[in-house]
Amino acid sequence: MDIQLAKKSSINFKKIAVVFIGCVVVASAYGAKHYLSDASSWVAQDKIRIATVEQGTFAINVRGLGKLKTDQIYFVSTPVQGKVSQILRKAGNIVQEGDIIAVLTNPQLNEALIQAQSLLAKTNAQNKADLAQLGAQLLDVEASIVAAELDYQANQLELDAQTKLISTGNSTVSKIDYQRTEFAVKRSKNNWLIQQKRLIKHQEKIDAQAAAQHANIDALQADVIRHQQNINNLVVKAPVAGIVQAMPLALGQALMQSDEIAKIADSTRLLAEIQVDELQAGLIELGQHVTLDTRQSQFKGSVSRIDPRVINGQVTIDVLPDEALPSEARPDLSVEGVISIVSVANSLFIRTPRDARANKTSMQFLVEPNGHLASATEVEFGRMSVNHIEIKSGLSAGQKLIISDIAPFTAHQQILIHQ
Repeated sequence: MDIQLAKKSSINFKKIAVVFIGCVVVASAYGAKHYLSDASSWVAQDKIRIATVEQGTFAINVRGLGKLKTDQIYFVSTPVQGKVSQILRKAGNIVQEGDIIAVLTNPQLNEALIQAQSLLAKTNAQNKADLAQLGAQLLDVEASIVAAELDYQANQLELDAQTKLISTGNSTVSKIDYQRTEFAVKRSKNNWLIQQKRLIKHQEKIDAQAAAQHANIDALQADVIRHQQNINNLVVKAPVAGIVQAMPLALGQALMQSDEIAKIADSTRLLAEIQVDELQAGLIELGQHVTLDTRQSQFKGSVSRIDPRVINGQVTIDVLPDEALPSEARPDLSVEGVISIVSVANSLFIRTPRDARANKTSMQFLVEPNGHLASATEVEFGRMSVNHIEIKSGLSAGQKLIISDIAPFTAHQQILIHQ
């Protein structure tokens, strides 16, 4: 007999699928309406940067980049002509005061020294001969004085004797003889006095010639010293301790007097030359504290000079170190300087949005508390620091802004932020 099997009821999966899809569409539309509100654009959260408004002490700083420069640069030049025979230091080498950096040669300087020494020796010998001759003449004058004195004394004795005889009435002495004796006394006395004057004049002559000879010898000795110094100058030494900045020499190069040999920077006297934006330069004053960063070390300094010129939109600020320099410090080392301007208590501030400008009002996107929506809002900014900017109005502490580039959304009032 036939056995009939009951038919199983079949489930309509197509209808179920249609109903499910419809529910998803409705839920998505509701969610989009809930989150999008009036948003006309959207952006992925990982494509933007968001910062939170902070309240507290706002440190206004100005940052600039620059290099360490020496406060003193020495240009080493040669005072004599010569040809380069040795180069012992190159640019970048550290030198101490007195270190030999180059050696020159000049045979003519050696010849000049020999000639000067020879002339000095010859002049010394001639001076000795001349003084010896004058000394002999001086002896002759002194002998003449002695002879003249004796002659005067003899005539005076004879006159005294004749005078005594005449006074006693002795007629053996004639009047003529007596007068002759008187004339002899006067003549011999005058001769004696003249010989004494000759002695004085001769001594003055000796003294004057000795002084002239001494002056001449001094000049010749100075000439010898000068020629010797010229030879010494062929060995060029560092005038100070520092770093060789330039050494434009080549072996065999002929140098004229005053040609540059090297440029040496005094490494013990460094300052930082920082370039800052001209719009921020007006905030800087002499004496303000600066933190200098070499990327290896940090050290403190103070503003010592503000260049009055603006070059390519930048102003140069000189900073003198207030403490010992780090070991890596050397001329032309790149540094970053952060200049402390002022600290403002109880201030609102935020990391600087990309298009924010100091003391300007601009439209920014304020992120809603749910984090899914950002609305355009007007924000008035104040002073700008290195990484942050002051908020004057439009925001409160704890609120969040999109600080990355918002140029693609400026035409929209709201944007959706999705993860």
